[in-house]
Amino acid sequence: MASKTLPLPVGLAVALALALAGGWGCRPTPTSLEAQAQALDRKLMCPVCPGETIDQSRALQAKEMRQVVREMLAQGKTEQEILQYFVDRYGPGVLAAPPARGGHWVVWLVPPIGVVVAVLLLWRATRGLVAPRAPSPAPSEDLGPYLAEVDRAFQERMSHRSRPPSDA
Repeated sequence: MASKTLPLPVGLAVALALALAGGWGCRPTPTSLEAQAQALDRKLMCPVCPGETIDQSRALQAKEMRQVVREMLAQGKTEQEILQYFVDRYGPGVLAAPPARGGHWVVWLVPPIGVVVAVLLLWRATRGLVAPRAPSPAPSEDLGPYLAEVDRAFQERMSHRSRPPSDA
């Protein structure tokens, strides 16, 4: 009886072809103007409300800015053009995430470099404090005469202390 299953490589090739062909008929839907406007509203700060974007603020100026965003999108302006329009009018502080410029990289590089330098200095300073120990000499077998001399000297001193003072 013959097997009716496809070999594994053929099955994988068919599955891959179907997966790729399935994506051909799908086109990404363009983002609606309102969704684009809401995204831009979150990127612009309200000039009169500290710490609020124009999508959060209920101030009249924020409402007017939201309207300008929608009008400019309807005219076909790009996101970059709209953001630049507001920067020209209010300055770079109107952007919720202003572009990074200048020496901002210093803020990110100095702390890690400082930590590395501090660790190296600490290592170098403590390296001299802990001197390697010299190996202790092996016990010698000929300590007997020395120990006998120490015992004799100790006994002699003890005997001098235990005598009563003599009357001279």
